[in-house]
Amino acid sequence: MYGQSSQSPQGSSPLTFAELLFIPRTLAFSVEVFLHTRMGERYADVQAVAVLVLVPLYAALWEGRDLRPLFVFLLLYVAMCLRNRVEGILRRGELPRGHSRYTGVPRLMRQVPGRSELHVKQYVEPAVVFLLGGVLCLVSEPLGVYLMLAAGGLFVSVLASGAVDRQQLLDLNDLLIENQERAEQFRAMRDDQP
Repeated sequence: MYGQSSQSPQGSSPLTFAELLFIPRTLAFSVEVFLHTRMGERYADVQAVAVLVLVPLYAALWEGRDLRPLFVFLLLYVAMCLRNRVEGILRRGELPRGHSRYTGVPRLMRQVPGRSELHVKQYVEPAVVFLLGGVLCLVSEPLGVYLMLAAGGLFVSVLASGAVDRQQLLDLNDLLIENQERAEQFRAMRDDQP
């Protein structure tokens, strides 16, 4: 019809990569505040607030179970968010500044010497959180299962960030090559001019 857009109606467009990762990133953030220090000033984004919605929704799935340990975890989460925020405010004057969306320095780096930060974030932290969740299932199944889910979210989140970083590096490399070719063509064009 005349006047209608050929684009799909609002709300029916496919989900973006970031939207698909919202739940895993939210789960990951809920444990990263315990696992990392020196987070970037803007890293605690929408996911920080989403945890406050996700945990009570998750708790509703465990009707009839003792949810106190899960809500103690949530209170500790809020305390760690405040701690990280205060730490960020106190660091504002420091130089050099890190990336504002940096996920933070893993606290476990000292326990696994010789491993890269990426290795610790992608493999060691999810394994530790998963094992802790498994052990806590003996005391509080809701909290234990939540931590196991958060470990999965942590693994997926770091894996996805690595994939995005690789794509950006490939894009930069391609851009560099294209610009070098253009510069050569420009030099040749200028040399050909009388």
